[in-house]
Amino acid sequence: HVPMLQIEGNGTSRVFQINSPATVTLSGLGIRKGYGAGGGGVLVAPGARLNLIECDLTDCTASGKNAGGAVLNQGSLLIDLCLIARNKAYDGGGIASTGNLQITRSLIQGNVAANDGGGIHSGAAPFTMESSTVSDNKAGAGGGIVVVASGKTQGLATLTAATVVGNRAYAQSGGLYVEGSA
Repeated sequence: HVPMLQIEGNGTSRVFQINSPATVTLSGLGIRKGYGAGGGGVLVAPGARLNLIECDLTDCTASGKNAGGAVLNQGSLLIDLCLIARNKAYDGGGIASTGNLQITRSLIQGNVAANDGGGIHSGAAPFTMESSTVSDNKAGAGGGIVVVASGKTQGLATLTAATVVGNRAYAQSGGLYVEGSA
């Protein structure tokens, strides 16, 4: 797919912030060169819901030791038929999530995290991925995907017909790294 509209943060500002109690659907957008303290491209705040459909999120950066190069999800996020590529963050180079995260029919590729989860970092919240590919991402641990279960809220991850390939980690687990109790 080719996005119908490109929106750019010029490497100086976040492109979208979705606050509670909003439910928003973005379809056919290219979101690129966003920059912010957590969620360089998009921040989904607690209590908010975002549906991204046929969107490209590329070349975004979460500044400093912040998470979510393309998206920081603290609410509820659905990603369908999207490309998440060439984003950077401390954790979750592509996507960082502490809220409900569902990914279908999407490609998460070429993202970088200085610490954990080059492609995806999911922390202590439900995470499902179906018919999607996580490839060629890099991180300190969990080059492709990191799932963390901690405290009273346990993370539940379900991957169905998912491909995790060609990811690299400098310390542990190039593909999938799971931490905590299940």
